[in-house]
Amino acid sequence: MTNVVVTNPGAQPGTLANAYTYRNLSPVTVSSNTLRIPYIVDSLYFRSNLGINNPNAVAAKVNISQLDRNGLLVNQLNSVSIPANGFTQKNSLLRTLEGTAGPSGREGSLVLESDQPIEAFVSQIDNQTGDPSILDGIRQGAAHLI
Repeated sequence: MTNVVVTNPGAQPGTLANAYTYRNLSPVTVSSNTLRIPYIVDSLYFRSNLGINNPNAVAAKVNISQLDRNGLLVNQLNSVSIPANGFTQKNSLLRTLEGTAGPSGREGSLVLESDQPIEAFVSQIDNQTGDPSILDGIRQGAAHLI
């Protein structure tokens, strides 16, 4: 693991601890009802919070997979429980997935697989101003051919 110091004109330098590790990554195979978050980031300037809504009368178990920009599996967070008719927010999710307290320097996408229909979004927060933007989860594929 390697520490990286990031410097930008007019800004304080920042150190990204454990910014680079070398791993063999695998492609991910997902079901057709998977919910995808197309972009997530955690840097000195932006962080991403994940919101998951369960509109069902029973609790949902959600597996969250972090993919790199090539669609390869980087990390997983298994069995996140969302209460019936409930909402759960995971702040700075990439820091949790990467196991770091500071900016992970990572960007990519998320795949959410659940035993119940769910909805999700990412709010990307500007760390300097606190301004948010919202990116909704999308579904790709179908359960059967027409």
